[in-house]
Amino acid sequence: MAARPHPRSLLAVVLVVLSALAGCSTSHAAAGAAPSKSTAAPDVAPEVPPAPDPTSTSSSSTTTVSPPPSYPITPAAPVGPSRGAAPVVSRVATTDPVIFLTIDDGMVRDPRVPQFLAEHRIPATLFLNAGPLKADPAYFVQFTAMGDPIESHTVSHPKLKGMRLGDQKAQVCGMNTVIDQVIGGHGHLFRPPYGAYDDTTKRAAAQCGANAVVTWRVALNDGMVQTQSGDHLRPGDIVLSHFRDDLYDNLVELWSQAQQAGLSFAPLEAYLPPPNG
Repeated sequence: MAARPHPRSLLAVVLVVLSALAGCSTSHAAAGAAPSKSTAAPDVAPEVPPAPDPTSTSSSSTTTVSPPPSYPITPAAPVGPSRGAAPVVSRVATTDPVIFLTIDDGMVRDPRVPQFLAEHRIPATLFLNAGPLKADPAYFVQFTAMGDPIESHTVSHPKLKGMRLGDQKAQVCGMNTVIDQVIGGHGHLFRPPYGAYDDTTKRAAAQCGANAVVTWRVALNDGMVQTQSGDHLRPGDIVLSHFRDDLYDNLVELWSQAQQAGLSFAPLEAYLPPPNG
């Protein structure tokens, strides 16, 4: 018969088993418990972007454009009729480094043209006919809003040379009336169509209130600047252009050549003031 274990031995075994179970439980608890960690955002002030540099030359910076000089820079001699005839002016006698843009007719009305003139601060004198002005007065008001005058270029663009005085006056004075009705005031200069005139034209112009018959020394055509004297622009040059399909390209080329020659654009009327001021 086998010997029975002593009660103390059983007690010792039980204590060993309980101790082992307790240790195992503690180890599992320790192994399964995640360490305490804060998930709150760190106490750091948000980054503020730096203020823009006021001297930046990026496209977002504002460009300051200097105002153009007052014209004329040197005094200009008044022009007006003599012995009942208006003088013919093809070039302004001035030493100021300026040229004068004139634009004729009005048939093609490119919206880029007034924008280009405004952007580059180019004054212009417009010599218009009745049809285009009546057809689209809003287009030409853009020019008068910039201070550009509208002058007579006759009602219907005939060749005046050789016509009777009464017929020439009807064309010259008649266009002044149209300008007054559509725009509210005409200038004091006149340009004959095709640059063709005679003594009767000068008399008709004077009787219609014109102080000068204006022709030109430089013409713009097909993107080219064509000069009648020399091979480059000169101070005092009056430039002829037309409201045609090529006008915008012509103006871009004229602007480039004027910059190269150190010339600015000035209002023609400032250098051909009327005798009465």
